[in-house]
Amino acid sequence: MSVERAALVVKAAEARKYGRYEEMFASMVEAIRMDNHVVLEEMKLLSFAYKTLIALRRARWRNLSVSEQRATASGDVERAETIGKDKAQIQNELLKICQEFDGVFGDALLRSVSSDECHMLYYKMRGNYHRFMAEFSLAGTCQASIDAAEQAYAHATKIARGNFPPTHAIRLHVALNYSTFCYEIRSDHDRAFDIAESAVEEAEAMMDKLPQEEYDESIFILKLLKDQLNVWHSTF
Repeated sequence: MSVERAALVVKAAEARKYGRYEEMFASMVEAIRMDNHVVLEEMKLLSFAYKTLIALRRARWRNLSVSEQRATASGDVERAETIGKDKAQIQNELLKICQEFDGVFGDALLRSVSSDECHMLYYKMRGNYHRFMAEFSLAGTCQASIDAAEQAYAHATKIARGNFPPTHAIRLHVALNYSTFCYEIRSDHDRAFDIAESAVEEAEAMMDKLPQEEYDESIFILKLLKDQLNVWHSTF
């Protein structure tokens, strides 16, 4: 690893500590463009920065969508149009982030990783990328993105179940993201429940065997799965 690339990875890690996620994402994109032979921790940095930037805009998008619906229902055309412009701006930001991510996260990067853990994380991130593209119908790729997300999540799940225990943090995250995709994008609620509930049941049966350094991360993701299930159950 070159000195310049190593410095970018350190910069990204420091940016994470202080919540500078734009800087974190830009640093990791630049580092991988220099050399796409990445280790797991570098992939985790890119993944965290990417999903955080998307999540922030996703929350704004959803809030604006609710406001737009209310404005339209009340006949406030001017306000609805203004909100629509704000949504378009967020959509452009999302597209830019997704394009940057896709630019460094293609087949070349996949060929550069060797461990099963890296492959599992790669396909989880690829699934997330296509899920976000489908959710916001970016670049008119909705159905193609849905199909690609399904394939990526299924591949990540196959690697996860074949190589890692139910308590493994990335395996739990695969289940969290895959179930979210099934519920929100495919509207396949039965399958979403099955994926999430199976992940929770299998992990809970083994949590007491985890060392402390692995326990904290896994229990956090397990809680996210449980919270998600509680929200879904409350809607039925």
